[in-house]
Amino acid sequence: MKKPSPASRLIGLLISLAVISYAQQQSPFPPLENFARWSSSDMKAFVARLGAKVSAGPVSERLGDSGSLRAFVERRAAGEYEPEAHTEIDDLLIVQQGEATLLYGGTIEGGKETRAGQIGGGKIVGGTSLTISAGDMIYLPAGMPHHISVAPGNNLYLLVLKTASSKTKTK
Repeated sequence: MKKPSPASRLIGLLISLAVISYAQQQSPFPPLENFARWSSSDMKAFVARLGAKVSAGPVSERLGDSGSLRAFVERRAAGEYEPEAHTEIDDLLIVQQGEATLLYGGTIEGGKETRAGQIGGGKIVGGTSLTISAGDMIYLPAGMPHHISVAPGNNLYLLVLKTASSKTKTK
C-alpha cells in the first residue's frame, strides 16, 4: 500500500479541521425548519424522561432552534439556583409540573459574567418573590435578574423558550 504524500496528508488535515470547525458552529439544538407540533402527550413524555434522569442540577430535552428561538423542556431538582440575567435574551417559561419560588427584578449584586451574554451568581437585591406552579407562564425580558428555588423533595418542569431581545438592557 502506497503511503500518502505530505501534501495529501495536509489536505486531509485541513478538511478535518474545517469539518470540526463547522460542527462546533452549529447549534446543539435540532433545527426547526418546518411545521412542528409537540402534543400534550409528548410534553408529558418529556417530563417523564427528565424525571428519570439522575442529576442534582437542571437537565433538559432540546426541542429545537429556529434562528433566534431556542426551545427546550427542563427539570430543576430541589435546590437553590444562582441568580442570573441575560443581556440579550428574553425568556418565556411555561410551568409544566411542580412548584417553585421565583425571585425576579431588582439588581444582581456580586454577579459576574459567567458566559457571553449572561450575568450569574451574587444575590438579587430589591426583587419580587412569587410562587410559580403548573400552568403559569412567565416572561423575563433581557436584563431582568431572576432566581429559582425549588423546595426539598420537589421538582420543577418548565417549557423554556429563549429568543433574542428587541431591546438590550443589563441591570
